[in-house]
Amino acid sequence: TNAPTNAPTNAPTSPVPTQKPTTAAPTTPLPTHKPTTAAPTTPPTSKPTLDPASNFVVGYYPDWEVDNICKNDGAPPPYMANNQVGWMLSSLEECCTKYFSWKLNACM
Repeated sequence: TNAPTNAPTNAPTSPVPTQKPTTAAPTTPLPTHKPTTAAPTTPPTSKPTLDPASNFVVGYYPDWEVDNICKNDGAPPPYMANNQVGWMLSSLEECCTKYFSWKLNACM
């Protein structure tokens, strides 16, 4: 083996590849058919979580801080985005009926 140098070479320093495959045995171990650990290293979470890489939010949510209406702009407060099943509704009518029944016409 040659020691590294600071100057590049003009030609390969190893032998030229052959035109035929070799018949020599592999030098790396073969994959196993069994797991490498006896059990998972960490237990699964109690319930599915949102993918942190995605800010994908679907549905209507109540906006109590600004307009007191239901919005579908994909930007609910974090506590709603993190619990979409509990807060997000599939239609404007559902959202307004659930959260703003006292001002249903203004919400819609």
